Amino acid sequence: LVKMISDRPMVVPPGLEQADVYGAANSVVIGGSHRFDMYGPEFGLGRAAAVGMGYANKDNGKVTANPGREGGGSVDLELCLRPQIMRGLEEDEEFMSFVTVG
Repeated sequence: LVKMISDRPMVVPPGLEQADVYGAANSVVIGGSHRFDMYGPEFGLGRAAAVGMGYANKDNGKVTANPGREGGGSVDLELCLRPQIMRGLEEDEEFMSFVTVG
């Protein structure tokens, strides 16, 4: 499975562990791979309607990006935001002009 996802495994530099950056203010943590087809596997229930990352690790500001279901370079985003922040984005006309809600 690892070989299928990536030709070269990710190497974490000595001394840098997830606990050092995860949860820190203004940190960015990247994981996963664009090479894994999230919508490709079919288990007899039909093609997935959406991909979610589950209940855990729903910290404010977390963004999960996956290749979009429609293909063609589309991107599906999962945003984890506090309600007041989400309301602010929904009320921002310029922001919403770039977003397709579905």
